[in-house]
Amino acid sequence: GGGLPHDTHESLKALALLTHQVEVLFVLCTMLAGKRKAEVQERLMELGIVPALLRMFDGMDWSCPPAVPPPSERIHGPGCECNPESALRIQYLRLVHNLCDMENDYARLKHQLLSTEELA
Repeated sequence: GGGLPHDTHESLKALALLTHQVEVLFVLCTMLAGKRKAEVQERLMELGIVPALLRMFDGMDWSCPPAVPPPSERIHGPGCECNPESALRIQYLRLVHNLCDMENDYARLKHQLLSTEELA
């Protein structure tokens, strides 16, 4: 067949998934910054956002900085060091921050996000 090599195809699929994850996190962050923030926070809690965020955290590589993309692939111009992995980390942290920025019932969220040892 004249298709892409398997490794290239898998890399493109992974990049597409990463891009979609960044976009979903961006939309959730935007919703959490709106007028109906408390409503969105409550609904996300009901839908189980905390366990999903914890699984996502465990699946992300936090041990090393992402590779700097070549100049031709820099998202924000010549000095930009962003890449899809760093964009995902940034949006993830923004979402956690916006979710935790609750005016009421913060204790419930804290108990879901932190382990027993962390709460002690």
